[in-house]
Amino acid sequence: MHKAMTTKLGAAVIALVVALPAPASAQRSVDEAIKVIDSFRGDTKSGNTAPVSFVAPPRTVADITAILDRQKPDPAKRAASTARADSQPAAGLAPQDLADFYFQRSLAALEIGRAQQSLDDVKKAYEIGVQVNAAPIRLMQYLQSAGFSYVALGDLKSTIETQQQRIQLAQRVDSGLGQAISAYSIMATMLTRSGRIDAAKEALAAAEKLVTNAPPRVPKPIKDNWTAQLQRVRGLLAVATGRPAEGEAAAREALALVTQVLPMANNLGDRKSTR
Repeated sequence: MHKAMTTKLGAAVIALVVALPAPASAQRSVDEAIKVIDSFRGDTKSGNTAPVSFVAPPRTVADITAILDRQKPDPAKRAASTARADSQPAAGLAPQDLADFYFQRSLAALEIGRAQQSLDDVKKAYEIGVQVNAAPIRLMQYLQSAGFSYVALGDLKSTIETQQQRIQLAQRVDSGLGQAISAYSIMATMLTRSGRIDAAKEALAAAEKLVTNAPPRVPKPIKDNWTAQLQRVRGLLAVATGRPAEGEAAAREALALVTQVLPMANNLGDRKSTR
């Protein structure tokens, strides 16, 4: 029983850091996350004690309805995304503009759950980008989006292969450091989920080396974001190898870093938009 509860605790802990909260709700999300984590645990003082109790999910219709109401998508935003996903390219677009159109339509399709359309569109964007010799950073963005589509479709093998392509492109340009770290982190995550623990550790070690050797000029919010990515992978690996307490600690640190990074990233974006 303890083993089953430990597995559930680990899954809950790591799942909480998959989606990054918006800046306005970051702290609230962390507070709620900690409450969820603690609800899975009994004695939390020792750090390694297996959970001795389990709090079941809400059982009443009112409780479930309240949760679903909080998760309702914005109708206006969904309508806008649907319109973009259904749009058609204008006649006579230049090849790169056509590639960017398919890329943007891919993002819109993924937002409304059309993972296959998203993948098909971003593949078109990438193919056109290769044909016109697009900048590597653009191609890496296309591949990153393709990776998200593969994840949504549950295709771990293709997700991993896509990250390998991103890494190869990143090695060709000075501006590819962040893409490479992201790719190694996602690769390590997918390898962990597929049970290839040794390969996952190698991918994590490669990402850690890149972060450690990053030039001093990299802004702190970006470095903290990279560290959060690494901590999330460390947490996944810890849970997958039977160390739930260590996994929880890594997840909590990742959540704390995300809380700090998002407001700073938002400020950086605001400053850029005013230039």
